Amino acid sequence: AFDLGKVSVNEGDTAVFTVELSREYSDTVTVDYATAESNARVGQQYTPVSGTLTFPAGTLTQTISIPTFHDGKHTREVRVSVNLYETDTPLGFQRRSVLTIEDIDPADPRLVDDFQGYHPFIYQDGTVDLSITTLMDSDGAAVPGQMAYEDVLTVEYDGASSFSRIFSQGQDWSSYEGVSVWVYGQNSGETLTYELRDNMAATTAGVLPHGFGHFGFGGSGAWGDPDSGLSVGFVVNAVAGTPFGDVRFLRLGGAAVRSQRRR
Repeated sequence: AFDLGKVSVNEGDTAVFTVELSREYSDTVTVDYATAESNARVGQQYTPVSGTLTFPAGTLTQTISIPTFHDGKHTREVRVSVNLYETDTPLGFQRRSVLTIEDIDPADPRLVDDFQGYHPFIYQDGTVDLSITTLMDSDGAAVPGQMAYEDVLTVEYDGASSFSRIFSQGQDWSSYEGVSVWVYGQNSGETLTYELRDNMAATTAGVLPHGFGHFGFGGSGAWGDPDSGLSVGFVVNAVAGTPFGDVRFLRLGGAAVRSQRRR
């Protein structure tokens, strides 16, 4: 079994897991292993591994190494689970361990949204579909000056459409002269309008002023709104989600609110 249930390393370092037998064996024994559920990016944040550990007679411990990569940008900590599988050796209780890859890059205080695996625009009107696209630095649509990869927001729409977000905490942008947006379009000639609304939290008291709820480990979560009688729960079987929960929960909640308000 694993000697530890959790291991943490800085991005760019190699994580080492120790697997320990409960007793010595007089013959050679084996244990299979593999990385499993993850919210880390394969090939961009870590290298998946799998194989067989061989314990010669009298050997009690062996190790599993998982290389991680430094992506050069502020993201968040991500996790990868590693599982042991029985072959000819009975395994102990700790058959799974979780690797946490710690981000070491400072946040850019000027950056509003970086779309690392998710987007915050849960309020949408019209026919619009938002998704995240990963661009490699060799892509013709790559963001100028990007690192090896960059996540961007892809917008597909039909007719007049809009999407928006509300910041949960106050934002002081008074020291800046403007807001810049990078857009890779298709020369359609259509007009895009960006609207920055001042002090929305104070004027609206939030989208659901009496709503309450929370996210849980792995991205699961639930919330309820006593004013409308609406409640939403979302459960996933994963080792980690985003800092704001699983993006599917955000979209589900937004859709539920829009549907309820149309009634």
